[in-house]
Amino acid sequence: MNIDFQESVAIETIAKDLLKLFLDKLNNVTSNAFFNNTNLEGANFRSARLEYVDFSNANLKNADFSEAILKNIKFHNSIINENTKLDRKWLLVWEIHNSDVKNRNFSGIDLSKTNLDNIDFSNTYLSNANLSDASLYNAKLCQANLRGAHLSNVYLQNADLTDANFSNASLKNTKFGNNKGMSQLLETELELEEVICEDETWILF
Repeated sequence: MNIDFQESVAIETIAKDLLKLFLDKLNNVTSNAFFNNTNLEGANFRSARLEYVDFSNANLKNADFSEAILKNIKFHNSIINENTKLDRKWLLVWEIHNSDVKNRNFSGIDLSKTNLDNIDFSNTYLSNANLSDASLYNAKLCQANLRGAHLSNVYLQNADLTDANFSNASLKNTKFGNNKGMSQLLETELELEEVICEDETWILF
C-alpha cells in the first residue's frame, strides 16, 4: 500500500493529536510507560507523576516537566533544548545519561530515585550524595568515592565495585549480587549491615 505525502502528514497529525490528548489526561501516576523514539516536542507533563518511564531517543524539545514528580526516568539519547523545563536535579540526570561523567564530582548531590543503570562512575566523587532508592544495576563504580553516601534501598546488582570506597555509607536494604571487585573488607562490613544479596554471589578480586 502506497501512502502519499498528504496522507502521511494527516496520519502524523492524528498521532500527535492522540498523544496530546493522552498527555493532557496525565493527572495520576503514569508508570512503566515507553516513550522511546517518540516525538514529544512541546509535550505537557506539568504536575504529572511519572515513574519508571523511558524517554530514550525521544524528542523533548520545549517539553514542560514543571512541578512533575519523577522517579526512575530514562533520558538516554533524548533531545532537549533551552526551552525544555526540567528542574536542576533532573537536568543533571539527563546530563549523566548523555555524557561522560568519569572523574566528575557529585559530592552531596541529590540523585535519589533515579535510574543510573550502566553508567560509568569510575573515579567519580559521590561522597555524601543521596542515592537512596536509585538503581545502579551494572554500573561501573571503579575507584568511586561513596564515603558517607546514602545508599538505602539501592540496586547494585552486577555493579563493578573495584576499589570503591563505601566508608560510613548508609547501606540499609541495599541490594548487592554478582558484584565484581567486592573486597574482603567490604564483604565483612556488609555482613554487619542490613544488606541484601540477591543470589548470594559476590565475585572477589
